[in-house]
Amino acid sequence: MKEKSHKKYHDPCVLFLDDCFCNDDLAAALVAAGFAVQQFTAHFQRAGVDEKKREQGVKDPKVIALSHRQGWLILTADRHMRIAHLEDFKKHPNAMVLSTAHHDGNDDIWLKAIISAKLEIERKFKKQLRPWYAQISQAGEITVCETIDCQAPPKAKGKGNNINLY
Repeated sequence: MKEKSHKKYHDPCVLFLDDCFCNDDLAAALVAAGFAVQQFTAHFQRAGVDEKKREQGVKDPKVIALSHRQGWLILTADRHMRIAHLEDFKKHPNAMVLSTAHHDGNDDIWLKAIISAKLEIERKFKKQLRPWYAQISQAGEITVCETIDCQAPPKAKGKGNNINLY
């Protein structure tokens, strides 16, 4: 009998709005479009301050670990997260990231792109082998989507090991 080449995930698709996308208007618009949403401020609050105040300086590994534990898809503008934190993804194999292709544009442009790609995002969430990373364009196209190889040896650090992103 032939083995399936992928696993199907049955948990609901929840977008975790990273610090750069964390605002009530964007969250409300995504919810109105049918997404389940969790905001950065709900999980990383500044201690002893108004609950809407964000904790400052939260490192990506904490966000990746939260995504892994909860099974949430991180929505971020940090397109380098998958490379800068490869070892964290290996430790957290249930983590998923959808990043914008670049930092240009305002929230409205990215909101339209994410809503137009909703079906594809949900399909990737359910079917893409984890951990995975995807990139979305302003036109709402998933331009990159790849499973992160948890078995790959650690990358050597130092001169001569520059990574060509594209």
